[in-house]
Amino acid sequence: MKLRTRIALVIGLLVVVAAVLNGVLVYNAQSKALIDGINSKLLATANLAREILPTDYHDNISGPDSVSKEEYLRIVDRWNRLCVELGLEYIWSLMIVDGEIVFTSGSSTSKDIEQGDHALFFETHSNPEKYEETFQTMEPRLRTIEDKWGRIQVALVPFRDAKGRKYLFGASMKTAEVDALARETLWKSLGVASLTFGLGMGLALLLAGSLSRPIEKLTRVAKFISEGHYDRGVESGSIEEISSLSQSINAMSRSVQEQIERLEEQKGELERYSYTVSHDLKSPLITIKGYVGILREDLVERDEARIEDDLQRISDAADKMELLLKNLLELSRIGRLVNPPEDVPLAEVVEEALENVRGQLEAGNVAINVSSDLPVAFGDRMRLVEVFQNLIDNGVKYMGDQTDPRIDIGVRRDDEKTVVFVRDNGVGVDARYHEQIFGLFNQLNQSAEGSGIGLALIKRIIEVHGGHIWVESEGLGHGSTFCFTIEKEESKPASNS
Repeated sequence: MKLRTRIALVIGLLVVVAAVLNGVLVYNAQSKALIDGINSKLLATANLAREILPTDYHDNISGPDSVSKEEYLRIVDRWNRLCVELGLEYIWSLMIVDGEIVFTSGSSTSKDIEQGDHALFFETHSNPEKYEETFQTMEPRLRTIEDKWGRIQVALVPFRDAKGRKYLFGASMKTAEVDALARETLWKSLGVASLTFGLGMGLALLLAGSLSRPIEKLTRVAKFISEGHYDRGVESGSIEEISSLSQSINAMSRSVQEQIERLEEQKGELERYSYTVSHDLKSPLITIKGYVGILREDLVERDEARIEDDLQRISDAADKMELLLKNLLELSRIGRLVNPPEDVPLAEVVEEALENVRGQLEAGNVAINVSSDLPVAFGDRMRLVEVFQNLIDNGVKYMGDQTDPRIDIGVRRDDEKTVVFVRDNGVGVDARYHEQIFGLFNQLNQSAEGSGIGLALIKRIIEVHGGHIWVESEGLGHGSTFCFTIEKEESKPASNS
């Protein structure tokens, strides 16, 4: 077998492997984004359904006559319209009353209220065991279940009424529709893999010829010499070409490795952004879409109070989406330093950050204690101010009902490293969430102000400076200590001058 053929086969085999891996990676990434998007849509719809009903709807339920037939049919009709608008199968709510799991709302199978194919108010659910775990944990769940309506992808969001009774809202989509979307994604992935294979094989043939020619020249010269033709020397450029080829391969290997590392980093960023866009930005959009449909009905009925409430909810959802987009844009800019790094006395940085949050500190009557031995760091002054400002603001926000609120800012030495910390005596953080709180939009208290991006911003800034950030807390009620290092350049002690 000729050398050129062997090279072509080796490169072709590598191309086949790369094409298959690429297809698998593309399919997995797109499938994950698809499932995440569907689950986010279901969760947002379940929460939206709860907001649409009167706030005391479940508080007033005690028996089958708690809701009139007319009112219940209006709810069923509204759920039917939402299902059609959002492409869902069912929307419903259940409640535990006297040990039984009963329907408190539901949509129709046909989405036509006249057909009467919906669950009746206070009707006992035929498969209560499907919901027992959700009622026990009282945590939102995403799962696939099988019941008399078939196999469906479900989001379940539990709540308690004013009397402490448990109820939940659910939204579902038929798995057949999900499977159809997944098959479409698979075919797209196979198409990408086939295209990669075709292009790669063409490139393999070209490379095989280019790589084999210098070696074939050397082989011919060696053969002539072995036959006794000592007057045949190495053709000019042969050795040079091999040396140049070796150097080029080494340079290409280094370049490819660097590109892979950069792509891996960018892939992680893209996955986080895609999840954020599919989840957090979709929620206000679904809210707006749902209330636009409700607004149409209220306009027909000329109910001015409800029209005003619908418009306000649409406006609030739009404001939330604007804030999320603004924060995402800010996060995307943290991948680089805004200003050239310099020696920055952290005492000055803390003073500037405190001035920026002076209003919150005074409103919460929070005492501040700043250590006098804060070091000089090497970094972007403006970004470091953002770090302290966000940490201080976070401490004020989660102070809870502390009667003597206090925030301490200081420095310590851990394993020969300088560790800067911001400590508060607020509500604290459960050990289960010490890593989670630094993720995008991960607010442990959903009722707190802000979008949940503050700690993610801080983490990115510290990482850009080559450092690491973590939280220390003994649990709820014991306060929190946020610690970080800056490893861009070793911190130097501040002078006393």
